[in-house]
Amino acid sequence: MSLQDRLATMLRDVFEVERVGADDFLLRRRTGAPVPLIASERDLTDYAKENASDGRSALGDVGDDGTGVIAALALLSVHIEESIEAGGDVPVTLLTVKGHSLSVQRAEIRDL
Repeated sequence: MSLQDRLATMLRDVFEVERVGADDFLLRRRTGAPVPLIASERDLTDYAKENASDGRSALGDVGDDGTGVIAALALLSVHIEESIEAGGDVPVTLLTVKGHSLSVQRAEIRDL
C-alpha cells in the first residue's frame, strides 16, 4: 500500500477523504469548507523518513513496522487534524506536505 493510501486511510477516521488528483486530496467534515491537501508519494516518503524517530518515540511500533515510517504518518494525520481544528475563526485553506514538514495556510483576517 502506498504512503498516500495509508495516510488517506488514517485521515478517514476523522474526515471524508476524496482523491482529486495524483497528489491532491480534499478533506471534509460535516461543517466547514473542504480543505485541500497536497501530498505526493515522494514528499510523504521524505516526511516519513525524516520524522520516523519522532513517530517511534511517540507511538512505538505501529503494526509490523519497526522503522517508525507508519508511526510518522500517524503523527502527520494527527497534526493535520489539529491544524484544521486549531484555527477557530481562521479556517485552513491549504495543507501541503513538502520534504519533511507540513505547511498550513489559513484564510486572511481582514479588519472591517
